[in-house]
Amino acid sequence: TYYCPGFFRLRPGVRPWRCHQRGGHGDVNVKEALAYSCDVYFYNVSLALGVERIKEWSTRMGLGVKTGIDLTGEVSGIIPDPVWREEIMRKLRPDDSSEWKWYDGHTINMSIGQGDVTLSPLQTAVMTACMLNGGRRVTPFLNYENHIEPTEPMFSDETIRIVQEGMRMCVEKDHGWPQGTGRRVKIEGVDILGKTGTAQVISVRSSDEYENELDQPYEDRDHGWFVCGLLGQDRNLAISVLIEHGLHGGSVASPYGKAVIEYYLSGQRTDPVILAQGLGPTP
Repeated sequence: TYYCPGFFRLRPGVRPWRCHQRGGHGDVNVKEALAYSCDVYFYNVSLALGVERIKEWSTRMGLGVKTGIDLTGEVSGIIPDPVWREEIMRKLRPDDSSEWKWYDGHTINMSIGQGDVTLSPLQTAVMTACMLNGGRRVTPFLNYENHIEPTEPMFSDETIRIVQEGMRMCVEKDHGWPQGTGRRVKIEGVDILGKTGTAQVISVRSSDEYENELDQPYEDRDHGWFVCGLLGQDRNLAISVLIEHGLHGGSVASPYGKAVIEYYLSGQRTDPVILAQGLGPTP
């Protein structure tokens, strides 16, 4: 459990890293952090874990590496680490060795997928599938002849249970304040897990120049990201939705996830724009 006052400082006097909940979430455990998208929780956890462990387990779940899908031209993305940073920055800033180093601030940015982290939507779908199927990494395919069996489980049953409960809380409604940031994907009677996210386009400091986020030029607006999936169906279903310059995963991307799930279950098409209308923003 960590306390979220709405911001995080590495030490007194340095600039704060914000949480999307400006007033803070209070005391937050891991399930609540997943449900409410508490940045400050993950800032703290990242420093406790360290960059090397984050790199190891992110890679094992399929982030920053090729998924192996049977298509040409796939790129790997980036999960950075000190070796990667030094190699890159030696080329970009050969005369400034201070830029070659890895600092705790890089780890903090990495903890919520910002900074130098670069992922594909398909990679996040693979990660989501891993959380749905008991910890097995899958290899996506289009041609069934190229089907590869999932790996053996890489997490304990307890770890999977905790993460699934947090992702379930993310989409549940009416359990007091704060509420799950992915609640707009909820379908009564269906066990859905989810997690909202934002892919930042410009710095927070730059975005603060605008009184309203809709005043930002379209190309400067953040991307809305949402991953979700089903449990308890004949087949597990993992979904990743990225809405370019959509600002928020909860309000803009999650209705598309709901539309996919509804079509998967019933064959009925729903306009995700209608699902999102009149609901206001969530992270």
